Amino acid sequence: MKYKYFLLDMDGVLIRGKEPIKTSIEAVNRIKKAGYNVVVLTNNAIHSEKNLAKKLQEMGYNIVHDEIFSSISALREYIRENPFNTAFPVASFGVIEALVESGVSPFDSEDVDAVVVSFDKYVTYSKLERATKAILKGAKFIATNPDPSIVTEDGLARPGAGAIVGSIEIATGVKPIILGKPSGWMIQLASHHYGFSVDEAVMVGDRISTDIMAAENAGANAVLVLTGATKKEEIPKDFKYPVYKDLLSFVKDIGL
Repeated sequence: MKYKYFLLDMDGVLIRGKEPIKTSIEAVNRIKKAGYNVVVLTNNAIHSEKNLAKKLQEMGYNIVHDEIFSSISALREYIRENPFNTAFPVASFGVIEALVESGVSPFDSEDVDAVVVSFDKYVTYSKLERATKAILKGAKFIATNPDPSIVTEDGLARPGAGAIVGSIEIATGVKPIILGKPSGWMIQLASHHYGFSVDEAVMVGDRISTDIMAAENAGANAVLVLTGATKKEEIPKDFKYPVYKDLLSFVKDIGL
């Protein structure tokens, strides 16, 4: 089989809100039993990789933290390659923790080297205002991901990181540096980290604008599943990638 690494999005492929997609638990077990590798390649920047692994394990998944590569992982690598000293975070604790671990001091100030934006459940107008001023003063505008929404267990969407990133982009007129999907850089980082070639990996995602575009930008294979953000009627007529109702259907179809 040409696939050796299965890059699985988390929200919309493995979980929906606080609930697992139960058929995906079996799918992951089948992939691993057949001797292939699973990497959870997620834009989720709310929690650290260890906390995401714990969350998945509590839902019944056989996944450890070393198998998770998130937009927080990408943030750490970006800082390593492009170091800076101070940042104003509009983000959850997972991002702030990663900044500190990378030697960056988070400040509640407009006078910083960078503004790092991600999902922030407690975002306020004051935070948006300070982020805007900092960027207009010359701070780098870094975003973990542009996901416009998060699909919850009831199938309804709530605003995601992209909703926050978008408001700051509109206010400043500055485009952010996107670290997570749809950046092909995230898949390339994962390939270096785990030691695989992108052409032997398949990205399985639920969102065309991030998951599938990241695979396309990196030159990787891609599969779209309909357990998350994308509905069947929303798929473009010229869409060139395989589409399955869920991860398990894909895994069974390739003989695992």
